[in-house]
Amino acid sequence: SNSTFTNCTARYGGGAFLSTDSSTQLPDAIQVSNVNFYECGTGITDGGALYATTPKGSILIHKTVIQHCEGALGGGIRLTGSALASIFDSNFSYCQADEGGCLFIDKVPIWNVSGSNFVSCSSI
Repeated sequence: SNSTFTNCTARYGGGAFLSTDSSTQLPDAIQVSNVNFYECGTGITDGGALYATTPKGSILIHKTVIQHCEGALGGGIRLTGSALASIFDSNFSYCQADEGGCLFIDKVPIWNVSGSNFVSCSSI
């Protein structure tokens, strides 16, 4: 928490790749809170700012800002293979991707987004 990532690149999660092993079964196994991501990712990155997966746990993203990030799947965030995902009180702006300008969520049976803003994000 209380961190900033600027101009970061990687194949998975330009700013951060977060994963737990398959036996972890904890509520909110992955938490991202009060984190800022600026200008992260590239056109081939899965999750321009953030890539997160936790097969038996849940993901919580709270009060996070993602701006001017880019990815192939999820310009801002890619969430995959998790039991539950929640995003709230977060801001996404000027992100772009081939699929999911701001978010790309797959293999997550229960997910919710609330109190968040999405501005000028696009998919090609």
